[in-house]
Amino acid sequence: MAVTRSGIGNATGDALVYASGIFRRTQTVSSDSKVLVVQTKTKVSDARVVNQQVSSVSSDAMIRRSGVPVSVSSDCKIVVNGVDLKLFKQSDLVTEVGTDSNPIEFAAAFAGATTLHSDNPFLLYNDKDGTFDSVDAKNIKMEVIEMNVVDEPVGVSDGTAGQVFSVAFPEIVQDETENTVAVTVGVTAWTVVDSLTGYGNSDQVCVVDYVAGTVTFGNNVTGAIPALGDSVFVTYTPNTNTFGVEARADGWFGVQSADVDRHNRDIFLDVSTVIDTTHVQLAHVPIVSVAGVQGVYLVSDPNRLGTNYFTSGSYNDTTGVVTLGTALPGGTTQVLVDYSYTITDDAEVSFSQLSKNVVHDFANPIPSKNAKKLNFHVVIPTGVSPTNGVKVKLRLRVYYTEY
Repeated sequence: MAVTRSGIGNATGDALVYASGIFRRTQTVSSDSKVLVVQTKTKVSDARVVNQQVSSVSSDAMIRRSGVPVSVSSDCKIVVNGVDLKLFKQSDLVTEVGTDSNPIEFAAAFAGATTLHSDNPFLLYNDKDGTFDSVDAKNIKMEVIEMNVVDEPVGVSDGTAGQVFSVAFPEIVQDETENTVAVTVGVTAWTVVDSLTGYGNSDQVCVVDYVAGTVTFGNNVTGAIPALGDSVFVTYTPNTNTFGVEARADGWFGVQSADVDRHNRDIFLDVSTVIDTTHVQLAHVPIVSVAGVQGVYLVSDPNRLGTNYFTSGSYNDTTGVVTLGTALPGGTTQVLVDYSYTITDDAEVSFSQLSKNVVHDFANPIPSKNAKKLNFHVVIPTGVSPTNGVKVKLRLRVYYTEY
């Protein structure tokens, strides 16, 4: 028998949040095994992790889920889904945003001003359509790990040889393993190379000085000259104390969880704790909101053939305390409950500015088919140049636990 935990999740891409990734973990237990799984997932930068191992257990194995023993056969497969977080615009709940092909950017953020994102609010869904029957994403946190300037206009070609253009925020972060700078002339991407030597007169190449923050073009002998009148744009990660890597310490980026999109998540035969003979505490509450209770049964009655102790009862949607219509037998410590719950609204009245040492911790988890509505803004300090507005792109880390 294979016992499999699987789930499809998202990772942050080059923009605010997320590009697709797959996280899968398979666990095997023997007939006398006890398994406790506590996982924390961090999703960032197009991560893709696959770790698989499948074995068998004997036909008389017992699997214990939330205290309820269940007999399984040797060819039985148990699948427990993970978390499936994706970000969407409220105006388009079909197209995932924040991916490499569909990034989220602040198109024109101005120094000395607060710039709200034009597409606010965004919806951070867990398993939007309920396809994977995902578990709750709990203890959700968000932090800024990088800020970029996108397509900064650095000048216009005058058609001469050996032109040099400077970015507004030198130095430029250099990654030896990949090209971290993009140069566009007009609407055409030019290739960043280490040296112009060896290139021909029509080759669209340029050289970046990362310390000086400059881009140098050719002379129509080694490397082409940008056409007269073409604008030059540079996308890069600055390495200064007021932007880029260290801008995290200045708290430019802010997030606000201002609303939710609720959809019922149904739980069947969930093990809950008995408070006394007429009261039960639901396991998922109070961190989520109860939407309805359908039945309360003894642990010895998983087929619901006996008394439904909830009939004519009531519940508190905030505390998750269920008042039973029929008293339980004395000595009962756990029961099985059928109920529905939804996301609880964080209802944040203000933005939380994220910085190098400040991580935002959302108050409530996201159940399957539910979403947090998030507003984003950037606050660029007065005096930061250029003041005519730059396009800003951020990468965030979103991490959580499943249980």
